[in-house]
Amino acid sequence: MRRRDFTLGLGALALAGCATRSAARADDLLVFAYFTTGKGEADGLKLAVSEDGFAFRTLAGGRSLLVPQVGEKKLMRDPYLFADKGVYHLLWTTAWEGVTIGHATSRDLVHWSPQRAIPVMQDVPGTRNCWAPEAVRDPATGRHILFWSSTVDGRFTETAGTSESGYNHRLWSVSTSDFETFSAPAPLYDPGFSVIDGTFAQGPSGGLYLIVKDETVQPPHK
Repeated sequence: MRRRDFTLGLGALALAGCATRSAARADDLLVFAYFTTGKGEADGLKLAVSEDGFAFRTLAGGRSLLVPQVGEKKLMRDPYLFADKGVYHLLWTTAWEGVTIGHATSRDLVHWSPQRAIPVMQDVPGTRNCWAPEAVRDPATGRHILFWSSTVDGRFTETAGTSESGYNHRLWSVSTSDFETFSAPAPLYDPGFSVIDGTFAQGPSGGLYLIVKDETVQPPHK
């Protein structure tokens, strides 16, 4: 498992029989959405639960709860799970190279809506990839900001060639109020180096903190 994506609560206590400790309440549990590498990239979404954020138990015997069917390679990497108004949303990486991200919704983490490949970067020439999508709500507008990492050939040339395989990532984003229509993609964060795996965390004071991974190979920052 490569990324951690916690969501408080568990609408899938229907799955808890596959978990354990029946005394655990849904609102006491942390849900961990993950994938396995290699051939597991085509297997899809897997879930585990924890009471303390340290020890996790797999759900459904470790089987996939959503097999990827959309996108350039129909893979599921970097699943990001979040809840909004009683609905769970899942975003994921659909391919190593491409312009789409995956999206599906569920009310119980068992039954899922039809999957969609959202072509977030189709109108940006030179886009190589869309990796590790996540979302955060803009409190000022109520819209969701979807963001991910993309390399766009010819952009941010000052750091060209500083990542593996010729990548040169920045965080890009779109916004949406309904997950049907989306704003035009635009750079969200350019720290002056190649960056992936952005995630927001809320601090004790209520402010948002952006956490990223520096992909610079030389000098060694990766």
